[in-house]
Amino acid sequence: MIFVGDISLPFKDSILLQPLPKHMLNKNWFGNLEGALIDNCLKNKTYTDRVVFNDKTAIKSLCSNLNFSGFALANNHIFDTGSYDDTTQFLNDNNIAFGGIGKSSFEANKPIIFFENGKKIIILNFGWEVIQCEVFSGKKHGVNPLTKNHVISTVKKSLKDYPDANIIAFMHWNYELEAEPQPLERELSKKLTTNGEEILNDYETPKSRIEKYFKIIDEI
Repeated sequence: MIFVGDISLPFKDSILLQPLPKHMLNKNWFGNLEGALIDNCLKNKTYTDRVVFNDKTAIKSLCSNLNFSGFALANNHIFDTGSYDDTTQFLNDNNIAFGGIGKSSFEANKPIIFFENGKKIIILNFGWEVIQCEVFSGKKHGVNPLTKNHVISTVKKSLKDYPDANIIAFMHWNYELEAEPQPLERELSKKLTTNGEEILNDYETPKSRIEKYFKIIDEI
C-alpha cells in the first residue's frame, strides 16, 4: 500500500502525473483528502476564495489513474467549504472508502478496512483540534478527535476486534511548517507501538523528517 499526504485538486489535470513503475500502479493507494469535494469549481466563487477544496471530476480522474482505495478526511480543511453530505455521498456513490469523519462519534471513529496481498489492513484516522480540525461535538458533524486517551482506547479496541490485521493510526497533527514532532506526538507514538501498531503521521509541513520507533513510521 502506498500512502500520500495532502491532496487538493482544484480542477482536473491540475497536477501532472509522471509515469510510474508498474509495481507502484498495481498497489492500493491511500491519501489525505485535504478539503471537501465540490462541483464545477472553475465556475464557482470558491475557486477565488482562499480555501482548500477538491474538484469532484479531478478526484474521480485521480482514482481512475491510480488505484486509490480510500481517503482520510480528519484534517483541518475538510470543512473550509462545500458540504459534508455532498462529499461523503460522492465517495459512497463511487465506492471510495473514507474515514475520520462523521455525524456521530461512532461514525467518525469507524475504521477503514482494506485487504492487501491477502492481509487485512485497518486504518484509524484522527485529527488534532489544536490545528483547527473541527472535531465531532455531539451537535455537529466533525472529525475523529486526536486526544491521547481516545486514540489509545480506539487502537486497543481495534487490536481486540481485528487480532490478525495490521493496525495503522493515521494522524493529522503538528503545526504548519514545524520541523520537529511535538513531545505528545512522540510520547503517544511510542506508547502505541509497544503492541506493534503502526502510526502514520500526516504532518503540516513538507520539510520535516521521518522518525521510526520499532514499528512506527512518521511520514511527513
